[in-house]
Amino acid sequence: MFRTKSLLLSVFLLLSVFSSREVSAQYIADRLAIHFSNPIGLITKGGFKFEYRLSQQNAVLFDYNRYWGFFPGYNGGIEYHRYYQSWGNFESFIYGKAGVGYAEYRPQPFYSGWETEYYEPGKYFYGGAGVGRRWHWGAFFIEVNLGLKVTELIDKPKGDYNENLFYSTGPGSLVDCNFHFGFQFLGHKGSVSRITGRHIMRRYSY
Repeated sequence: MFRTKSLLLSVFLLLSVFSSREVSAQYIADRLAIHFSNPIGLITKGGFKFEYRLSQQNAVLFDYNRYWGFFPGYNGGIEYHRYYQSWGNFESFIYGKAGVGYAEYRPQPFYSGWETEYYEPGKYFYGGAGVGRRWHWGAFFIEVNLGLKVTELIDKPKGDYNENLFYSTGPGSLVDCNFHFGFQFLGHKGSVSRITGRHIMRRYSY
């Protein structure tokens, strides 16, 4: 039920972006990008994002992540990117994000001991902000970001869920540091002006 509500919320937010104007499939495709998690990070989590460019400087993103290891579960949310610099083959941006998630807790015997009883963190919500940069090579890009994130549990666990681990390296980590790669879908309406040499400026037709 909780996962269904999260999915419905994401769909509602996505539809609200397009409801104020007539939108064709080509119009949407021209402004879409898809992000994938860093393959190295697949040891603990994996996920993806869909990005929609509202304008040259503004974008909204919808993300979904799966976690495994000590805290298997999932989360999803929405991000806003404000691109404030485009020079050479990169763009700099500031971002804000918010979302909800669910986490279990499965400690390993070598870490927790057999006799200790642990509980899952359960449902939580989070919010964060930071800065990032994206490097473009044609339609392919690499993106990194660094910021801070605050996570609050919706229901207090009945017992120990290894709080320190959850808020240091788990889904509730205070430091929001990510590495993604992805592809920008561009058609005849949204175009990238590639100038041979140092400068590549992104331009959109609106």
